[in-house]
Amino acid sequence: MAKCEMEDSWIFLSVARSSGSHLSHFYSAADHINVAIPTNEEIEWSVNRLVACGLVDIENNSFSLTAKGRKLFDAINKKSLYPRLQLEIAVPLLAKAMKITIRESSWHLDPNVAANAIQQYSERTKKIFRSQAKKHQLKNTKPE
Repeated sequence: MAKCEMEDSWIFLSVARSSGSHLSHFYSAADHINVAIPTNEEIEWSVNRLVACGLVDIENNSFSLTAKGRKLFDAINKKSLYPRLQLEIAVPLLAKAMKITIRESSWHLDPNVAANAIQQYSERTKKIFRSQAKKHQLKNTKPE
């Protein structure tokens, strides 16, 4: 039986929260859950393990949950709706579902695609922060 790592939990939850979306949304979910951007190696290793276990599908650099993955995510959500708490909750549940060990990654994340997705996520986040700062500024401006 494969050992489920915390990275597997992080990547699984990131896929679940961004399922079917552009890769930049995956990075957004990953950052929200673990306050970090996963490396290409972390993504490749965990995604390949999750695909091999039938929990995740890959199509055009977009990840989505399979029916089995959705069922597992629903079980995690029943224990907690908070993404950061779900990290530890997911580890034992994933360990039960991950009964295959892979020795070599079969899917690889193109570094250019990853860099582009991170850039898109960064630009989207900056736009949100600027918008929030502007709203805050307007709210705190008192007429004379």
